[in-house]
Amino acid sequence: MLLVMNIEVEIAGLKFKRVAGVTIERSTKQLEDRATILIPRTARLTRQGRYLTEVETAKEFPTGSTVVIRMGYNGQLQEEFRGYVKRVDPGTPVMIECEDAVYLIRKKRINKSWRSVNLRTVLLEILKDTGIKLIEPVPVIDFKPFYINNTNGAAALQKLKDTYGLVMRIVDGNKLYVGFTEHSDETKTTLKITENVISDNLEWVDERDVQLKAKAVSVLPNNTKIEVEVGDNDGDQRTLHFYNIRTKAELKEVAKRELQKYKYNGLRGDLTTFLIPTTSVGQTILIRDPIYPERDGDYLSEKVVTTFDDRGGRRKIYPGLKVSA
Repeated sequence: MLLVMNIEVEIAGLKFKRVAGVTIERSTKQLEDRATILIPRTARLTRQGRYLTEVETAKEFPTGSTVVIRMGYNGQLQEEFRGYVKRVDPGTPVMIECEDAVYLIRKKRINKSWRSVNLRTVLLEILKDTGIKLIEPVPVIDFKPFYINNTNGAAALQKLKDTYGLVMRIVDGNKLYVGFTEHSDETKTTLKITENVISDNLEWVDERDVQLKAKAVSVLPNNTKIEVEVGDNDGDQRTLHFYNIRTKAELKEVAKRELQKYKYNGLRGDLTTFLIPTTSVGQTILIRDPIYPERDGDYLSEKVVTTFDDRGGRRKIYPGLKVSA
């Protein structure tokens, strides 16, 4: 069956069926989903097939304009991104930078302090009047004291994310997920090398060759910290966050167990597919190789970059933590 790639970009109510390029980036390591749209400097506006006028596109889309990007094959489109215009670069072509509903949180400034408060209350304060709903439940973390000193809501979320090792993502367009593990709809996607995978930069790594070193940080309710280092002296550095572990000895043992999750026989790198099958961040991807079946494994999708240009649509998928052999 012949598959014809289609795209529809809607900005401030105006729809484009042709664009110079689109890139959508989602990652467990970043707070917001991002999109970049490239369009011509001028466009012809029509109504019912009749020419109306020609406009300078950069002037038509002020910051804050709503954005929806849909892609698919043979006219069957699915929504790939929903958000807002963050910045417009009026070059050639015009580059429109967008982000998801984090944009609404970023617009809000907060200046508030608490003598004693929990994470849920702080999150609700950050989200108040933004139209973003909090997905319940959230991790139980207490603060004594806690303050947000005249900063925007997105920066406040980023600080919480970085300090406590939290995963934060906008889900379903207007809901904020907060947790210690990645949000997932529990769906799985099978990616078969030489079948529905166009190309890959995957490398098989033996767990005996994996060298890791971690700084483990435990944040206490009074915002003081306990820190220890574990792992291999010359290993790749990472930071592990924990809450309310009160001794260095306990923190070291917990950190050692956590670090061991990242030492496994498995694939590292990335692979590229068409738009189908659909793959999202946090989803379990089943990588299958008919030539080397002993390398088959299931991984959490850590990052997905979706692109569209004159060659069609592609997804570059980065496997993260291995979840099964």
